[in-house]
Amino acid sequence: MEGIDTIPFKDSDYDTLARHSMNGRQIKNAVRTAQALAVNESTKLSMEHIKRVLDVAQSFDRDLKGGTGYEDAMRNYM
Repeated sequence: MEGIDTIPFKDSDYDTLARHSMNGRQIKNAVRTAQALAVNESTKLSMEHIKRVLDVAQSFDRDLKGGTGYEDAMRNYM
């Protein structure tokens, strides 16, 4: 991540990230979104920014794949 100010990541951070099943496009988008959050907050990119992005992505996937949010959305659509 050349040219990006970051807070040093710990080995446990990399272990946490490795538990996520993501393809290259998803990884790139998550990191870019986390970077945008950090820039918006005028802070260095940290694991907390990445965790926030991944939490939102997981919530979206859950809703998309049939969570209660999906059912509510489909009821409102009809």
